[in-house]
Amino acid sequence: FKELSKNKDIREFNLTNQESKLDRNIIKSSLYPAINLELRHGRQGEQFTGVSNRFVSTSAALTLTWGIDDFFKSKKLLDLSRSVSISNEYVQKQMEKKLRVDLSRVQLELKSLVSENNGLNESMDLAQSLYKKVLAEYRRGIKDSSSLVSASNEIFEIEKSLIKNQKKYYEILQETESILGKKII
Repeated sequence: FKELSKNKDIREFNLTNQESKLDRNIIKSSLYPAINLELRHGRQGEQFTGVSNRFVSTSAALTLTWGIDDFFKSKKLLDLSRSVSISNEYVQKQMEKKLRVDLSRVQLELKSLVSENNGLNESMDLAQSLYKKVLAEYRRGIKDSSSLVSASNEIFEIEKSLIKNQKKYYEILQETESILGKKII
């Protein structure tokens, strides 16, 4: 799921994994031998008598270091870094799996809510047409006021259910946005 890559937790894990890979590269670089090349040039001279004691010296030193202790320490750190990276990847895969399940659940809830909302809209149409009939009959004296109150209460109950559904719809949208890590609306 490419859309899950914008999720905050997934982004944090990706950054942690990148940091871990950089740490491994730094540790790997310490496993290689170090070569130091040093060049020196110097000149010295004095004049106590009429004879000059001047001389020039040039030296070069090549040092190759490869500490066995450092090698084993670095090797342990590298192994530890690999195990942390593997652990992070496992946790990230589990998180992605959970997010996919959550996303599927939220999508099912959304479909169910839309279906329920469609049913409530149909019920509202029927309740309003019933109210109009009862009101007309009430005006002609066929129905009493309790029938009119009952019909209007039915409309109010359906409106209340529609409002609850709308509230739940926005809650589900917020949850979906949280899972995907981006705004939907």
